Amino acid sequence: MTTKSKALSATVLLMALLLMALLLALLLTSDTWLPSTRAPVATPGSDARTSHASTQHGNPATATTTDNTATSERDAVAVPPAKSHVTGGTISVRTVYADDQSPAQQVLVLAWPSGTAAALTARRMRTTLDGMAVFEDVPAGGMVVATFPNIGRAKRVTVHNGKTTDVTFELSGVTVAGIVVDAAMAPIADASIEAKPPFRGHPEQIASSGPDGRFRVRACRMPLSIAARAVGFAASEALDVAQEDQPDELVIMLSGVGGTVSGIVSGGNGPVAQAVVQVGEQTRSSLKREPPFPAITRTDQEGRFLVVGVPVGQQVLRVRAAGFAPFADTCEVTATNNTIVHVRLQRGATIRGIVLGPDGTPAAKATIRVGTGTEILAELATRSAADGSFTLPDLPAGETTVQASHQQLGKVSRTVVTTAATTTTCDLQLSRGLELQGRVLREDNTPVAAAHVTCSWPGQMMLRVTDALGRFTISNCPEQAISFRVQAEGTQLLIQPGIDPRAGDVTLRVKSIGRPSAKLTGSVVTPDNTPLANIEVLAGRAGQSVLNRLTATTAADGSFTFDPLVPGSWYLTIATENYPRYQSGPHKLAVDAHQELGTIRLAAGGTLRARIESGDASGVQFRARRQDGGATQGVLDLRANHVESPLLRPGAYNLLIYGNGCAEQTVPFTIRANEQTDLSLALQSGVLQRFEVTAPDLATDSLTVQLVIRRSDQLVRELTVRAVTQKGRTAKIWLTPGSYTLVASSGTRVATVPFAVGSEEPPALPVQVR
Repeated sequence: MTTKSKALSATVLLMALLLMALLLALLLTSDTWLPSTRAPVATPGSDARTSHASTQHGNPATATTTDNTATSERDAVAVPPAKSHVTGGTISVRTVYADDQSPAQQVLVLAWPSGTAAALTARRMRTTLDGMAVFEDVPAGGMVVATFPNIGRAKRVTVHNGKTTDVTFELSGVTVAGIVVDAAMAPIADASIEAKPPFRGHPEQIASSGPDGRFRVRACRMPLSIAARAVGFAASEALDVAQEDQPDELVIMLSGVGGTVSGIVSGGNGPVAQAVVQVGEQTRSSLKREPPFPAITRTDQEGRFLVVGVPVGQQVLRVRAAGFAPFADTCEVTATNNTIVHVRLQRGATIRGIVLGPDGTPAAKATIRVGTGTEILAELATRSAADGSFTLPDLPAGETTVQASHQQLGKVSRTVVTTAATTTTCDLQLSRGLELQGRVLREDNTPVAAAHVTCSWPGQMMLRVTDALGRFTISNCPEQAISFRVQAEGTQLLIQPGIDPRAGDVTLRVKSIGRPSAKLTGSVVTPDNTPLANIEVLAGRAGQSVLNRLTATTAADGSFTFDPLVPGSWYLTIATENYPRYQSGPHKLAVDAHQELGTIRLAAGGTLRARIESGDASGVQFRARRQDGGATQGVLDLRANHVESPLLRPGAYNLLIYGNGCAEQTVPFTIRANEQTDLSLALQSGVLQRFEVTAPDLATDSLTVQLVIRRSDQLVRELTVRAVTQKGRTAKIWLTPGSYTLVASSGTRVATVPFAVGSEEPPALPVQVR
C-alpha cells in the first residue's frame, strides 16, 4: 500500500470514529423515557400497524402506516439546518443530598418558562457525576427550575443574556427501593421506573431496574405514584406510596403483555424535534391505586420516537409541538409486532383578544382555556395580562370553544372558527350570571371570617373564603339545588344540601365548638389479655379530616388517655401489624365529660387469598366489606395471580370486584381467626350498562339513592348515587350478558326495575325513584 493510500485510509478511519462518537453522544444525551436497552424505530420483519386517520376540527392531520421495509421515505425526510447560536443566558444547577452533601448523580432537572406547562415546555437534563446540570442558550426572562422526584420544591429564577444564574438544590426525602417482577415473580431487568405526584401531573422516569430487577432512588418527596414499564410487558398499575406506609421494598409486577409504538413526527418541511408524544390515556385515579401511566416520550432531532410497555389493543395517540396544532388519533397495538406510525402535524391557529370584566374594564389574571383540562395534551390555556390581553397559539383549525373565567369577575364561553397558520381575534366579556350572596354566622349571629365554603352541584365544585363580615358570593350558579360544606376554626362542620340559588340570599349557621374539657381513656390488650405497650391509638373528631387526628401511645399496662378533648363525637382507630384494625365510635363527649372505654381486646385475625383462575386482572380493584355493614377495607393487594388481604377481623364478608371493564361481582367469604380463607375467581370482560337515576317529584332537596343489582338471588353490586335531582345522575357498571333486577331506594322511595344485558352496550336504563 502506498503512503498516499495509507493516509487516505487513516483519514477515512478517523472520520468513521468521529461519526461513531457523535452518534454515541446523541444517544447518551437524548431525553427519552425508555429503559437503557433501546429498540430501533423500525424492527426488520415486524408488521407495520395502521394508525387510523382522523380530522380534528377541520385539520387534515393524519397518522399513516409506515412500512418497515420502505426506509427510503423515512431517510429522505429533510433535516432542518443547524440553528445559529441564540443569544441567551445559562442556568447552572448544582444538586447535593442534604444528609451528607454528596453530589446527586443522574437526578432529573427540569427548566421551563414561567407561566407555561412543564410537561410541554420543560428542557430536561440529568446531573453528571459531580451533581451538575447546565442549561445553555436559555432565553432571558422568568424560568422555573425543579428536580424530580422533588418536583414540589421548584425555584423561580430570572435569566439575563450573557450571564449565568446559579441554582442549588439540597435534596432530602425518603429513599424508595423496590423490585420489578413478572407474573412468576422472576425479576425484570432494564425496566423503566416512573413516578409522579398522585392525582395530577405526568410521569417522569426516575430510575431503571438492575440485572436483579431492583432499583433504589434517594430523596423522594412523598407521596408519589410509582410504576414500571419494560419491553414485552404492559405497563404496571401505579402504586401510591406515602411516607408513613412505605414498605421496605416495593414489588411492582408486570403481568400483562404489551407492545411498542414507534414512528416519526413531521410537519412543515421536515421532522419535528422535541414533540411530546403520548400513547394511551391519562385516566383518573382511585384513592389507593392508579391505573397504568400512559407512555410518554419526546422526539429526537430527526423527529423519531419509541415507547414501550403499551397495552395491546386500540390506543389513543396524542402529539403536541410548538407551532403546530394538537394531534390526536388511534393506533392498534399488538403483542408481537412493533406498531409504526408517521404523524404529520399541521400548522396551528392562534386566537388573540382582550378579556373584559362585567363593567367593560380589562380583566387581568383571567384564565383562558381551550379543552377540558382532563388531559394536558388536549388542553391549551393561558392567563390574561394586566391590560386584559391574551394570546392562545398552537390551536386546532376549525370550530373551537374558548372559555374564560375569573374567580371574582365570572366567566364566559364563545365559539370561534379558526384557520391554520392564521390569527383570529376574539374579545371576551366576563359575566357573573346568576349570583348567590351568602353569609356564615354563629348561633349568636356573629360573623365567621375565613370560613371555607365549598359549594357543589353535578359536575361542578368551587371554594370560597368568607370576608371579615362572614360574606361570600357564588357567581354563575346553576338553576338547580346547590350543596354547601362549611369548615371554620372553632366551629363544627356544617353540611347543608338543597339550597336553591334563585330563592335569594342564604345564611349558613355553624355551631361553635366548646373549650377542650372532655377526657377519653381506655386500655388495649391482646386476645389473651396481655397488655399492649407502645402502640398508637388515633382519635378523630366527626367532620374533621383524618389529617387532624390525635395520637396517644399506650403505657406499659396498655392504658391510653386523650385529655383534653373538644366536646363532640369522637372515633378511635388502632392499627397494628399483628392484629386486624380496630375502629369504634362515635363516642359522644359532653363538656367536662370523662368517658372510660374500659379494656379494648384486639381480635385474632385471618386472611383472604383469592386465586385468579381466569381472566385479566390488570386495572381491576378488589375490596373486602363486612356483611354486617362494617367499614370497607382498603384496596386488597394484587399479586402474581392472586389477591391477598391484610389481617381481617373474623366474620362474614363480601369481596367486591370491579373496574377496567371487568364484569362486576360480589363474592361472599368468611374470615376465621388464625386461618387463611381461599377463593377461586373467574374474571370476565363486561358490557357497560348505564343507569339514569332521577327523582321526578323532587322539589329542591337532593337525594342519596342506593342501587342494588341482583342476578336471580345472587348479589352483583351495591352502588350509592349521591345528589340525585330532577335532572338525574348517571351510574354505570359492567355486567355479563343475562337478566338482572335493580332495586333503587331512598328512604320511603323505592323503584324496582328488571332489565337484560346482551352482547352490545344497551341504552341507558331510566330509573325513577318516587
